[in-house]
Amino acid sequence: MSLITFNNVSKLYGNELILDHVSFQINRGEKIALIGNNGEGKTTILKLILGEIKPSIIPKENSGGEVAILNNLKIAHLDQNVVKNPALTIKEELYDAYRDIFLKLNEYNALVNKPNLQEEEIVHLNNLLNELINLDAFNLDKKINNFFKHFNLPLSYLNRVISTLSGGERMKVAFIKILLNDYNVLLLDEPTNHLDISSIEWLENYLKDDKRTILFVSHDRYFLSEVANKIFDLENKKIISYNLNYDNFLLEKQTRYLNALKQYEKDLLEKERLKRFIDYFMPKPRFASRAKDRVHKLAKLEKNMQKPIKNNEKIHLNLNDNALKNKQIIAFEQLVVGYDKPLTKPLSFLMFSNDRLAIIGHNGVGKTTLIKTIYGELKPFLGEIKHLRQLSIGYIEQNNDEVFDLSLFAYLKNLYPQKEDREIRRALGNFLFREDDVFKNLQALSNGEKMRLFLAKLSLSSYDLLLLDEPTNHLDMITKECLLSALKEYRGAIIFISHDRYFINSLATHSLYLSLEKTILNQGGYDEIRDLIVSKEEKEEIIPLKKASSNNKTSLSNNKRNALISKMHEIEREIIELELKRDNLPENNYQLYNEIAAILKQKENEYLEILTILDKKD
Repeated sequence: MSLITFNNVSKLYGNELILDHVSFQINRGEKIALIGNNGEGKTTILKLILGEIKPSIIPKENSGGEVAILNNLKIAHLDQNVVKNPALTIKEELYDAYRDIFLKLNEYNALVNKPNLQEEEIVHLNNLLNELINLDAFNLDKKINNFFKHFNLPLSYLNRVISTLSGGERMKVAFIKILLNDYNVLLLDEPTNHLDISSIEWLENYLKDDKRTILFVSHDRYFLSEVANKIFDLENKKIISYNLNYDNFLLEKQTRYLNALKQYEKDLLEKERLKRFIDYFMPKPRFASRAKDRVHKLAKLEKNMQKPIKNNEKIHLNLNDNALKNKQIIAFEQLVVGYDKPLTKPLSFLMFSNDRLAIIGHNGVGKTTLIKTIYGELKPFLGEIKHLRQLSIGYIEQNNDEVFDLSLFAYLKNLYPQKEDREIRRALGNFLFREDDVFKNLQALSNGEKMRLFLAKLSLSSYDLLLLDEPTNHLDMITKECLLSALKEYRGAIIFISHDRYFINSLATHSLYLSLEKTILNQGGYDEIRDLIVSKEEKEEIIPLKKASSNNKTSLSNNKRNALISKMHEIEREIIELELKRDNLPENNYQLYNEIAAILKQKENEYLEILTILDKKD
């Protein structure tokens, strides 16, 4: 059953056409991902559904199309405006969503406590009881507590005044209020942006099990793959609907593009053939009629020919490094970070120049505090960070509030006065700020544009270490992929915070999980550390790269240990290179394949031998 229908809907902003005769249906129970690059019009679609804006009448047409919504349809939309009164406590705000239920509960409790009920009051009491049971009213507190648990908010926050919350915490409260409400259709715009990974994984399961209809915008690849069973692909001002999950959609879209490209190339050949026929036979009276027939065919072909467009405008990010090849750069020695109290357990490990460390954990456990401490913006609460060589550090903050009354060009020129104007323009152009865009005021930038600007700033210098706090927030899929490719090619060290599991798995050589209860440092990305995080048998603290010494074992000297660790890193690189070489071999080259497999096995044995030595001596 169709709940929402767009029929030839168009939308103009000024003279710019954003949506061009868009048509689609949203049916009961569908989980639809609305995808497209930033600026394509995804938020415009949501605003049209909510009735915040109307379709535009296109010049020379009588209407801008129709948005038809089923009568009495309840549409819930996640944004901070859901929380209406910041002077209330969270509990008061959430209970406000159930005002009618609480009136019934109060009436029910009054009747229960009233002595000597009349017969009609007993009937009314029974009716109220049945109604409250159907509304699940007696489990309301349990529901709220459960949502608090899964959004990693302490129950003590129920009595916190909303105005004292951070933006991320306020969005979580809005999310809880939305999920508590009764709705038919839920609209979500980037629902994972303020959530940590455990909350995202819980939300995925919750939304999959929800029988109601959901339309959501997201650039989180794993979230899209888990939740969506239908895709609206917004590209070139049109929407194409795919009744597929996200992974199959990617395959189908590529197949359609290649087929369309093949047909276009075939049409080009036919066009040339028809032109040659017309040019050759038109001057000959006996064949003129046949040539005229080909003229009609050519006109029809040209009218229907359409070159498939692949919207792949990408940023171009070249990150410069100082090429500290496999050098120790930082030693963390019993480091604890915090402000007036410690936020982490002690950390002790060495970092090398080619390490890519992902920092993960619940919101508020000290991830950003750790980054700021490494950068030198904050002092360690306990312990120390030793820079083992002179380091040039690049840093992108998560919520950078730098807002100057400057143009983009002037902002970068002030930071890099020695750079020529064309270098500044080239850097901005690489991040899709072109022509008059370079004179755009910083105060007018969207969150995604701000992130592109700060990446452009990074590209103008050379760094030994990059500190990135949620670098993928507000970036679309194409820009994320470009950033990921550039970071993979970058030869310096990276420490980054992210809740994007695909990004972590693609980039991280090590992952660090922070919590007050335990600290885990593990090789690999999120998939490798996930089981350690959730394991109940896991020890309180696991730091496998550099364990605490034991008095009853012979310890290695620092020089010997560092040499072994350095050798391990060297073997890791060799294994990666061998695997890449093996995977790119021609299919029939079995001899070379077996040779590489034998070397790989040898390298893995060498790696395990060193690991055994370190385990015995630590």
